[in-house]
Amino acid sequence: MKRYTFFLFFLVFARAQERVIVVPISSRSDLAVFSELDIPIQDVSEGKVIAFATDQKISKLQARGYEVKIIVEDYQKELEKILPYYHTYAEVCSIMHSLARSYPQIAKLETLGFSYNGNRIFGIKISDNPEISEPEIGVRLIGAHHGNEKISTEITLAFLQYLLENYVTNPQVQYLVNNRQIFIIPILNADGHIANSRYNGAGVDLNRDYGYMWGGEGSSTAPFSQPETRLIRRHSERNPLSFEYEYHSAASYVNYLWDFHPQDPPDSALIIAISRRYADSTYGSSTTRLTPINGYDWYEVRGSCQDMVFGEFGTFATTIETQQPSSQARIDSICLVNRRALLDILTIAEWGVQGRVLDTFSQTPLPALIRVKSPTRWQTYSYLPTGFYHKFMEGGNCTLEVYSPNYEVKKIGVSIPNRIPLNLDILLNPASFGEGYGFRIGWVRRATNDESQVTITTNCLGPPDSLFFSLSYGGEIVIELPSGFPVKNLPGNDLKIFEGNDGIPERYNLYCALDLFGTWYSLGQGIGTQEFDLAQSGLDSAYYIKIVDANSGSQSEPYAGFDLDAVAYRLPMTGIKSLPVVSLLPNDKSPATFWSKGILGEKVPESVYNIYGKRVSSSVKRLPAGVYFLKGNQKIRKVIKL
Repeated sequence: MKRYTFFLFFLVFARAQERVIVVPISSRSDLAVFSELDIPIQDVSEGKVIAFATDQKISKLQARGYEVKIIVEDYQKELEKILPYYHTYAEVCSIMHSLARSYPQIAKLETLGFSYNGNRIFGIKISDNPEISEPEIGVRLIGAHHGNEKISTEITLAFLQYLLENYVTNPQVQYLVNNRQIFIIPILNADGHIANSRYNGAGVDLNRDYGYMWGGEGSSTAPFSQPETRLIRRHSERNPLSFEYEYHSAASYVNYLWDFHPQDPPDSALIIAISRRYADSTYGSSTTRLTPINGYDWYEVRGSCQDMVFGEFGTFATTIETQQPSSQARIDSICLVNRRALLDILTIAEWGVQGRVLDTFSQTPLPALIRVKSPTRWQTYSYLPTGFYHKFMEGGNCTLEVYSPNYEVKKIGVSIPNRIPLNLDILLNPASFGEGYGFRIGWVRRATNDESQVTITTNCLGPPDSLFFSLSYGGEIVIELPSGFPVKNLPGNDLKIFEGNDGIPERYNLYCALDLFGTWYSLGQGIGTQEFDLAQSGLDSAYYIKIVDANSGSQSEPYAGFDLDAVAYRLPMTGIKSLPVVSLLPNDKSPATFWSKGILGEKVPESVYNIYGKRVSSSVKRLPAGVYFLKGNQKIRKVIKL
């Protein structure tokens, strides 16, 4: 942003008066000083930083030799001048309640949680069946991570009203509501919105508190330390979200991934293309026009929402920075161009591949990790209760690797059409043994953020495959196991940590927990690939495994710290896999004797499947030795022909 837009941002309850300042800088390394001193940046451009600082922090900058120019003496007063043009927290809540009552067929109001100070955080789900989860693409809009960025609430609230009020008369809106699940949260930081503050009630910058590459910025004391950020993560766990837009002010950017590091994610070409597409929709005046920018290239942020949502869930998340004017006409124009952009993105959101992940035999929906290889792209997930998944992708050929606990890993070659959705249900076959793998990132912290770091977190998910993620010297990562499939304390060792081969065996400390935000229990120290017994922790089961580099081995990038390939664990066989296995002797020649052992309560089954899920002959003479699944009389059994 080339112009100074001073009339915004934050005042935290007991904090000293803050000023808007301009500080010339000579290189990007100067930005680390602002992070160290906890000085929020508004914009970085043309060799200068526009930021917000108290007199005490201004003195610290000057003591380090920086020239500081104060351009707004008290921007809290400047903010107060424009407040009459924006809705209050109470007004927004009232409008949301009224809309939900007026359009109950397509809108469901939910209390998603409570702020640090106990204020309700409301969200509305818009869908043609808002009371149920459907196998449809999800989109989420979030306003007011920073409570004094009032325009972010106006954009999301205006879009919410437009969808509901135009559903009956506008064919495009009707199509989107009927074929998407749209979640809108106009005010995430309720405490800050009420107090006209950047921070929440605990004085924490929420957009520095998320757990993907968390760095302790913005007064955040731990990954997901605040109820507001935990709320967003839990909401992501429950809903298949393909896109997310988070609204901020007061620059003029479409800020895309990553915020924390210059290394682009594998999907970067598509991310940049859709960011440009969003920006192109904001044509009009200089007040509304946005420019695409890479988050790290603008200025580095660690622990942002967009990095977490994409890094942990594969949701294409983008931060929209708009101006915050003191004119109703300009506010309306900003809402209009962002509505135009959102309608376009929601329309193309179905590009790529989508479908359901199901059990081959019972057609039961399954939760699954879906990794994209050849070429590599970021992972996505299927979600219960529908088993629905969606991966937004450009056209071309790729391989999907699909993992669900207690099912065989399946690889599928896929040809994705360009700009046309491919519908593909994925059928998984029960495994002949019980084993589970790391499913998702809980949080990750690299002690260093060296630009030469090249490994990516997705390398440590799923089965071991010689790809790995380097934690950094003293870094840590939390691996989440699938819901309903914890590691349990069984006889013998229960857990195996696989180290990637960078040529140096490295030490690590291992912990486990039942809750991502709960108490951690030690499993001891390991070196290289090693097995562990859950009994060592004193827990009977655990859903989260934390690996902390023990400061051994190489400190130099790109492979500093422990190199995590995979987390594998034993699973008790469940469902059809826990039923007795019947061995068939070689002299069992006829169908009658084949089924005479009362496997299904009948002599001939309805269907026989091999381990790949392919239906085969029920005649033993035509079946080679191996494992088969028999389906009949509404039952399934597993048998082995010797």
